[in-house]
Amino acid sequence: MDLPTHYPSKSKGLTPIAEMAPPHLARTVAMLKRDGGDPLMIAAMDARIAELDAMPDDAARIAATSGVAPIGHNRPPEPVEPVTTAPAVTADLFEAIRVHIDDLYTEAKNWADGVEIANGAQAAEVDRLIDAFKDAIKIAEGAQDAEIDPLKKRIKAVRERYYPLIGETKKITGTAIRAKNALLAVKTKWGDKLRAAQAAQAAALRAEALAAAQQAAAAAQAAPDNLETRESVEDLIQAARAGLKEAAAVEKAKPTGFRTVWVTEIADNRTAILTMMKAHPDQFLSLALYLAKADVRDGRRSLEGFTITETKIAV
Repeated sequence: MDLPTHYPSKSKGLTPIAEMAPPHLARTVAMLKRDGGDPLMIAAMDARIAELDAMPDDAARIAATSGVAPIGHNRPPEPVEPVTTAPAVTADLFEAIRVHIDDLYTEAKNWADGVEIANGAQAAEVDRLIDAFKDAIKIAEGAQDAEIDPLKKRIKAVRERYYPLIGETKKITGTAIRAKNALLAVKTKWGDKLRAAQAAQAAALRAEALAAAQQAAAAAQAAPDNLETRESVEDLIQAARAGLKEAAAVEKAKPTGFRTVWVTEIADNRTAILTMMKAHPDQFLSLALYLAKADVRDGRRSLEGFTITETKIAV
């Protein structure tokens, strides 16, 4: 009976056994044997593994399957020096890492399939796979940093070149920022002076309007039946109204180039906390939980208002 030539992979569809990478092939046949898979499929894969094992080295075995540079039997790529000037090499490294993680992911799906670990041997296999992922992640992070670091250095160099001009940090304030801030301070003083003058002018106009109104009231009371006096009273009332209107206009006038800001400061710690806690309870609870977790990481094991439970997680 002829042995099958293709494996129905859940993730990649119908896959030629002859093109399966050695690590993938070994893991798949191990899974089939563990789960009581098709004997013919197992025999076909065993035969292919024997054929690959007869080849002289990993490079030959990988070339005979996927054509991807060898990354070892479920081992991460060998560490390489950071590449900063050869994008093609960086691309090759990324591809090797991607293929390796894809292979590990395929194996992980075989174990993270809803079936619990049944014995110590299976637990050891899961541990091995976890370690393989840790190594792959470490290498991927290193390769990622090797690509990002030159960009960070270029950004830092550009910023440092501009710092003397427009920098605004704890250590340095650029010349343009210093000059702008000094001019804004001068203008703020002018604005304060201008607004004080406006307030004084508006107060004087209101005082004149009030005096006119009081004079009109006194005149009307002294000679309620004198027509000429009544006419004078009307003139005084109109003057008072005009004065109040002008005072309002003076107060309303806004100097150009200014904006209103509201400076908020804490007057009483306890009252301030209670006020904000009532207004934003969810944010306060999140902050409290964050601080409590930090305390527990530092060794606290008892916090009033919190439940701290010891548990074990996989690492």
